[in-house]
Amino acid sequence: MEIRRNRQDYLALNDGYDTETQTDTRCSSPILEAADPGSSSSHYSIGQPESYTEIDTIIQLSDFEILPSESMSQPQSLSSVIAGSSVSRKVAKESWFWPYFTCTETRSEWFDNRTKKRKFVDRIIQCAVVDDGTGKDCNWNTTDSKRQSSSTNMRHLREVHSILPPGAKQVVLPPKATITRFLEKGKESANLTHQEILEKNIIRWVVASCQPFTVIESAEFRKIFNDIPGISLPFTSRQTMRRRIMDDFQLYRVQLKEEL
Repeated sequence: MEIRRNRQDYLALNDGYDTETQTDTRCSSPILEAADPGSSSSHYSIGQPESYTEIDTIIQLSDFEILPSESMSQPQSLSSVIAGSSVSRKVAKESWFWPYFTCTETRSEWFDNRTKKRKFVDRIIQCAVVDDGTGKDCNWNTTDSKRQSSSTNMRHLREVHSILPPGAKQVVLPPKATITRFLEKGKESANLTHQEILEKNIIRWVVASCQPFTVIESAEFRKIFNDIPGISLPFTSRQTMRRRIMDDFQLYRVQLKEEL
């Protein structure tokens, strides 16, 4: 085995100390002093073999070395930082809804589109929420192979049971305004005669079912009202039906703008 020699004092070689006092004023290295067999501070006796002293000097020098990878100034690996933060963020974000479900593992082969891997164990995810009104358990269920993401579970809790993540605010959307809704509102706001109620019902039926205006002129449609005593068809032609619907549309349009 090749033994490294003692380090040379390059400062003395380059500067060329002239006097002994200048040499004594140099900053002494505890490692070199311990490695020097003739030094008074050495832990080894002069009678020790030189090979042992040089080997121990090398060991002491290696103990003081700091590898670049051990330095505190080295930045952490970007991938490790991202992986650690993503895992903790994922658990904190998705773990809140699992207490509302029960999972049962089954042996079934399926392909995970997220990880692009084939799996051999599937889970049946059953909703465990009890309906406050009926007292019955929710019968909704899904599987990992069907849902492919956690948004399915969260959407079910939000839309069916009105359960939101901790800290989320419940947003109540106004009911969608439609022509039929305005027709129903108008019916409740006034005391109408049977003929007027019949007229509104026909308009509601034509609008809701997208019937053509020509249905009013159909002989079969007219016979329905002709056979009822005391009741006559409110509209005699498709032009009359069209004009009445347009008038009501303008009226309800103004009301809708006022509500918005």
